[in-house]
Amino acid sequence: MNDIHFLIVDDFESIRVILLQSLRSLGASKISMAKSGNEAFKIIQEKATTGNHIQFIITDYTMADGSGLELVQKVRAINEYSALPILLLTSQSEINVVLDCIKAGAKDYIVKPWKEEELKKKILALL
Repeated sequence: MNDIHFLIVDDFESIRVILLQSLRSLGASKISMAKSGNEAFKIIQEKATTGNHIQFIITDYTMADGSGLELVQKVRAINEYSALPILLLTSQSEINVVLDCIKAGAKDYIVKPWKEEELKKKILALL
């Protein structure tokens, strides 16, 4: 997992920090973070120009500036990222929107709050 470049996308800093700690405990060292879908897409584009491609996205669904669904759609519109693993974070009340994200190209989802073991299992399955 050390070689995988992760992108964490959530508008709450506390969630980003929890995910960062979880990924580090799983052995990940290449981790970028964004607080919105729009910021995340800019990071994806910037990293691509340097050859340091994002290889796995964990994104919240609900964010003020560019939703998780919009991010999935933008990423999937780029051929180079057609198979990029995208794990969607959602609350129980948003579970109905998960289907739209899966149809748009998210590979799986996890409901908040999650357990680290569940997160690990989902990430390994997508890799």
